[in-house]
Amino acid sequence: MWKYRWVKPLQACTVFLVLGGCASITKGTTQTVAINSTPQGANCVLNREGDGTIGTVALTPGNVQISKSSKNIQVTCDKAGYQPSTAVMNSELEVMSAGNLIFGGIVGIAIDAGTGAMNKYDGAITVPLIPNGQSAPQYTPPTKPKKPIS
Repeated sequence: MWKYRWVKPLQACTVFLVLGGCASITKGTTQTVAINSTPQGANCVLNREGDGTIGTVALTPGNVQISKSSKNIQVTCDKAGYQPSTAVMNSELEVMSAGNLIFGGIVGIAIDAGTGAMNKYDGAITVPLIPNGQSAPQYTPPTKPKKPIS
């Protein structure tokens, strides 16, 4: 009986290794995002620092499958008669990777971090295009409402 006491700890370790990388298993390492522009019909290129071009959409609206990463994605769109415009898709932490704290431990966190599965992007982005000859609208910070005098 005592010579097999290592079996249960080995089984537990095996379960943790198999379940490690919760986000990798449940959410995957790729994601489909919808790319649009106003007006529609633009050509868009997705670039990520260190990876270069990771996807294109010939005519908006369109979908593209991207690999997940901790790095943001720049979406640059152009269309005849309009100025090229760039918008950023920010990388965010995937909620499912929190399951690694309970089930996967260090191994699960390492798997999700290495595969990019612990990150995600918004499912859609719209890039506004400005007609040639016009300038971009100026950003006006919101004003604080004045307190009523009582």
